Amino acid sequence: MLKYMTRVDGVTKQDTPTSDMIWSVRRILQHLSQRSTVRARTMLMTSITNGVEYFRKDFLKDSDVVEVEIESLVKLENTMNLRQSESELDLKAML
Repeated sequence: MLKYMTRVDGVTKQDTPTSDMIWSVRRILQHLSQRSTVRARTMLMTSITNGVEYFRKDFLKDSDVVEVEIESLVKLENTMNLRQSESELDLKAML
């Protein structure tokens, strides 16, 4: 059993063992590999009920730093960029 954590700007949002998942990691990989190749070191992002922020109305914002860590294996960090690019704004202006 592995533990995975999600943090937003250093605040822990999820700290859960994989045993709490509805579908096992094995089951998820079996399903995905039926239609595509899952290569070694591929990180799959999933969610569980206590990780859903919708009910808290605590959505990600521009420049939030999101860290996802699988205990003793890997840590992934991304900074949210929710600003619209100039090309997206130009496209909306043309519509």
